[in-house]
Amino acid sequence: MIKSERAKANKRAHDRLYKKNNRSKARASERDRAYGKGANDHAERKRIEQGNCCAVCNKEFTDTPHLDHNHITGKWRGVLCDQCNRGLGMFKESLDSLQKAINYLRFWA
Repeated sequence: MIKSERAKANKRAHDRLYKKNNRSKARASERDRAYGKGANDHAERKRIEQGNCCAVCNKEFTDTPHLDHNHITGKWRGVLCDQCNRGLGMFKESLDSLQKAINYLRFWA
């Protein structure tokens, strides 16, 4: 039993190290597993179409971009930087909430 637990721990450590050293390959594999076959190809096409820039802030990607998708339909959209992806997630893709945030910022500008 102990040997089996040790083997599992070693595999987890190996997997973490592989992901750290092969971030792009790991992200590509995770995309296809999470969003379906072809998701990584779509993300790469969008990255090229967008000029290697985020669809929201237009900053050049310095890390692997995130594939944005509609959480209700699952339909893929563009690719976003980590900050913009998290920002949209915080607003739960609510246009009403985003508009209220814009109004708030304009009020205090």
